Amino acid sequence: MSTPQLRPLGLGEMLDVSVKIAWRNAGTLIRIVLFVVAPAQALSALVQISASPDTYDPAGGAFGGFEDNSTVTTESEVWTFAAGIGIATLIGFIAGQLATGASFKAIAQAYLGEGERKG
Repeated sequence: MSTPQLRPLGLGEMLDVSVKIAWRNAGTLIRIVLFVVAPAQALSALVQISASPDTYDPAGGAFGGFEDNSTVTTESEVWTFAAGIGIATLIGFIAGQLATGASFKAIAQAYLGEGERKG
């Protein structure tokens, strides 16, 4: 495959090229997301579970609930839960940025024909 001609493209050409590149490199893109985002989501879930108060009952209803309304959640538990949510959000954000950057690099290399062996 020759290096594409770098020129302004029309909307139809952009869509055609982008879909072709995405389909040709679907395996690479899936692996990028799988190896970057999946472990980050698992870590994020562990952080959220470990930071949640013991009185929290995720099966308590459509929006979650509490096992016993007489149990008081301390301020320390609330701050721990808030910090856990913040850390989980930060982990997800960083993983998303890394996956996006790696995907852009893979697509750019595929578009420019880099990484292909000439033989």
